[in-house]
Amino acid sequence: MCRVSPLASVACMSPNVPEQLSRTIETLYRSESGRILATLVRLLGDLDLAEEAMHEAFAAALDTWRQAGIPDSPRPSLISTARFKAIDGMRRRARFDAAQTDLALYRAVAVAMCGHPEKGLALIDALLARGELVNYHLAHSARAELCRRLCRLAEASASYEKALALVWQESDRRFLAGRLQELK
Repeated sequence: MCRVSPLASVACMSPNVPEQLSRTIETLYRSESGRILATLVRLLGDLDLAEEAMHEAFAAALDTWRQAGIPDSPRPSLISTARFKAIDGMRRRARFDAAQTDLALYRAVAVAMCGHPEKGLALIDALLARGELVNYHLAHSARAELCRRLCRLAEASASYEKALALVWQESDRRFLAGRLQELK
């Protein structure tokens, strides 16, 4: 059996020896995890995110290094993998959060369609007051439509104008401009 230095590549280890790989990664974890974590905290600005990403990188190393072998510089490899894992996690969370916000708008519209336009409007106003969907044209156009149905024409006009300022598709622009013109 060969002696393993934490930062050196293991040339004598055969690629199909998971126990030896596991010991090497364990040694790397003990000797390098503090430095890796410190680097990730500096890069990501969040201790919890850095810690989670570091653990995911070590887990990924078990799979990747089994086929590819241990890199010459494992610490930078682990830091890079952890950084990408963190970025992927942030993107997933952002997509999930955006989907939850969209669902809240759909819920508000559904409440309004079930005969409660005042309640639906209040839900949309709450979303907009929290800053969620403030740059989303459909939130303003839904608000405008509910205001129109409640005969709050000045509010409807202002909301259509906000939606019109945010929309970029020409077909949506024509539709909103037409709705706004109907109010005048």
